[in-house]
Amino acid sequence: MLCLHFKAPVALEIDADLPGTGVTALFGPSGCGKTSTLRAIAGLNQVVGEIRFDDELWVDSGSGLHLDVNRRPVGYVFQDRRLFTHLDVAGNLAFAEQRNRSAGINKEEVIAMLGLDALLSRSVADLSGGEQQRVAIGRALLTHPRLLLLDEPFAALDHAAKAELLPYIRRTCADLEIAAILVTHNLDEVAELADHVLVMDEGTTTFQGTSGEFFATNPSLPESDSGSLLTGHVVSYDSRLQIADVKVGFQQVALPSADPVTVGSSIRLFVKTRDVSLALGRLEGISVRNILASTIVDLRPLEGTPFTEVDLAVEGQHLSSRVTRASAEELQLEPGQELFALIKSVSIAS
Repeated sequence: MLCLHFKAPVALEIDADLPGTGVTALFGPSGCGKTSTLRAIAGLNQVVGEIRFDDELWVDSGSGLHLDVNRRPVGYVFQDRRLFTHLDVAGNLAFAEQRNRSAGINKEEVIAMLGLDALLSRSVADLSGGEQQRVAIGRALLTHPRLLLLDEPFAALDHAAKAELLPYIRRTCADLEIAAILVTHNLDEVAELADHVLVMDEGTTTFQGTSGEFFATNPSLPESDSGSLLTGHVVSYDSRLQIADVKVGFQQVALPSADPVTVGSSIRLFVKTRDVSLALGRLEGISVRNILASTIVDLRPLEGTPFTEVDLAVEGQHLSSRVTRASAEELQLEPGQELFALIKSVSIAS
């Protein structure tokens, strides 16, 4: 658990308890204090209050405690990467390894995990943006962190480089069982990577919860961006039809994908609330391919609108639908009712 309860001179006031595992997205518009918060966690900025990671107290202004940067088990990946351009990839990794000789992941593991084998002898100046960022992450990991801080790692990357880097971050955090905090103002990155979300605005926290709760219930999101995250695994891919079959529990979802999807891989699916309709029975002869048996958990009329938000349980996971109040009354929707969710569109979140 990462406990943040502090203030800073530059209009920053943070009050949050973040999980000590998985990826937490620090989300908000530019200038809201995301990077300042990250720097405070790393010890680069002085703050008044308390920062605690698990059972370790890093900052306690009441007692005058401010743990030095090099004593915090943190790996920091800056937006501009800050690689040593006079060294090749191997030299950059060796520098980090020499600075921290504590037990933990070794250089060979990092190289294999991030796919750096073919890059070791190359100058970092000759690498693509995605390759440079992988080296920066590898260098941060070789300090043996328990917490990885990522300051908008995709900001300067094109779509292809970003798509290349995403799997490495996901796999690294999962394989090493370390927590990560990702600074971003991009909703796609939240959907693709985050397990937990802390929303900031004008130097304060306005929301904290799981990524599913963020997309389903966060009132600050535009209606067009609200949705649900479903987790499943790929059971087949038809290259002719460009359709992947994804098992979500005991049910199956057809995922259109022009890019081949690896069979057997775990995958997160993003379903927009507006793309989910409801039916009391299973329909035949329609173009909607994804029809999932579900149970109503809750009904929430949206004040000032003609709509009702319907929270559904699908194979133990959360799915949201938005219907008119008239439809809710006509179908006599109520908690505990079993029905079918018709999903018009589904996309890959990770």
